[in-house]
Amino acid sequence: MKKLLFILIVSCLIALILLPGESQTRRPAFSPAFIPDLSVWLKADAITGLNDGDAVTTWNDSSASANNVTEATTSQKPLYKTAIVNGLPVVRFDGTDDVLVASVNVFDLASGYTIFAVISFSTLNDGTLLSTANFVTGDNGELIRVRNDTSQGELRIFSGGSSFDTSTNSVPTGTSLLTVVNSSVSGGGSAALNTYRNGTSILSTTASRSTTNTHNLTVGRVEELFGTSFNGDIAEIIIYNSVLSDTARIAVEGYLASKYRIY
Repeated sequence: MKKLLFILIVSCLIALILLPGESQTRRPAFSPAFIPDLSVWLKADAITGLNDGDAVTTWNDSSASANNVTEATTSQKPLYKTAIVNGLPVVRFDGTDDVLVASVNVFDLASGYTIFAVISFSTLNDGTLLSTANFVTGDNGELIRVRNDTSQGELRIFSGGSSFDTSTNSVPTGTSLLTVVNSSVSGGGSAALNTYRNGTSILSTTASRSTTNTHNLTVGRVEELFGTSFNGDIAEIIIYNSVLSDTARIAVEGYLASKYRIY
């Protein structure tokens, strides 16, 4: 009798929760757009009109900023690949010359920035994920690379002409959620630089850099250097023109980790 009563009570509670009504409000699922200063949001599952193996001419920005990245040269276009990371698509870069370029420089170095990237690769490489550098003109900019190592990968961040490496084996082959937080700096000087893989810190240091950065954002390599291409897949990139709090950073990491079943 008690068991039956318990079942009836639980059933009534579930029914109340599921019944529609003015007093019932469903909390919307978390979105990176809920956090201010979203500058770029590239997600492969938002790409439409392409089949598996098609070249990607334009990767549209899903933020309100419309910072789309494009490539006109056929041989330098990455490929759209379906069902790669947790059944979701990716944009695949060939490690030779593939690149996508924005029409603007998306980084506001004076305010700092926070970058999230979901990547996957099976071959160790010394390839560029994101860059605002122009080594031809001497604009050092900001540059994030996955570097080859004797056994596994590591992340190298170039900031204001200096480079900072995560430890050996910190970015192994497979799928990784990478987070880079470069703090604000006023008029040049030092700024805190923190990097995470799958929510765990892999670098915490101080970066000396300037606030000047004029080159447009490139994805997949440094635009003018063909030997710097990333050899692997990019599922999603999110960039904020501010230093997110730990709470906000963890929320975005949780969104990406759940979406791609990373950890």
